[in-house]
This record gives sequence, C-alpha cells and structure tokens, in this order.
Amino acid sequence: MYTLEEKLENNQYLTKNEVAKMLRCSTMTVSRLVKKGLPVLKIGRLVRISKSDLLSFLNDFNVTG
Repeated sequence: MYTLEEKLENNQYLTKNEVAKMLRCSTMTVSRLVKKGLPVLKIGRLVRISKSDLLSFLNDFNVTG
C-alpha cells in the first residue's frame, strides 16, 4: 500500500474527468459513485480519486439488474 506522499509523487490521483474518461461515462456518474462510497481526497473544492481506491471500489461494486 502506498503512502499519501508516494501517491502524490507518482501521480496516482485522478480528477473526476479523468475517471470518467477511463470508465467511459459522465462525470455525473462518477459523482454518483462517490455518493455510493468511492473514497476521494478533497483539497478545498478539488476532488481527487486514487487509482488504487478506484480499482478496489470497482472490484467490490456489484451491479444487479
């Protein structure tokens, strides 16, 4: 597991726009994922999402239809 400093140095934090591009969805969908428990780092009004937290969340996220 990386420390916060290592994540910041290795540019392992993404913006909502970057996450949306990765997942091929809208930023609104990313915001909904945050409301459902996707961990974020808030710096003032800036929101950053850890790549490792995103992958863990997506692995645990179960969509039922």
